[in-house]
Amino acid sequence: MKVFTLRTVYLLLYLFIASQGMFYLIGINKALQSISIPAFIEQRKAIDAVIGNPLRFLYLSSMGVALLILVLDHRNLRSITFITVLLSFICIAVDLFLAINKSIPLNDIINNYPANNFSDMNSVRTEWLWLINCRGAIVITGLLILLSGYLIESYQWQITRETTVSRPKPSFTGAAFSNKE
Repeated sequence: MKVFTLRTVYLLLYLFIASQGMFYLIGINKALQSISIPAFIEQRKAIDAVIGNPLRFLYLSSMGVALLILVLDHRNLRSITFITVLLSFICIAVDLFLAINKSIPLNDIINNYPANNFSDMNSVRTEWLWLINCRGAIVITGLLILLSGYLIESYQWQITRETTVSRPKPSFTGAAFSNKE
């Protein structure tokens, strides 16, 4: 029961993280590509100032919960729970790696413009949008993996339930089964 509860919390945290990727993939990326560089920079600065701490909390909390699930379920390495949590954890770890090593440095360039005198902000915007799309696809993949675990387990539970439902026992009292000749 602990693992199920933790997995549900993990799913909710993961859903918040994946929603950012969904937001960009459904069209915000194209909208941000079409606005002027000053408008893009203004928008990014405003969002970055507000969303940074909540995202840190979501990433660290979800990764902590995932690690706890993996530790608690380590004796069931072939279970759907272990496999799907591990794969989704890998997706979120890759996303976080890309965020720290690629997106955050680009955010720093954007947030310090024009003081940094960076000349090609259009290429920074293009790279940032490409990265956010890649990261979104990665976390959405992790979310789908996590959700598939719930679906597979639900199906397995249904099958198990159907096969263990008490059925009437066949009667072997008829003449055909008699030992008399």
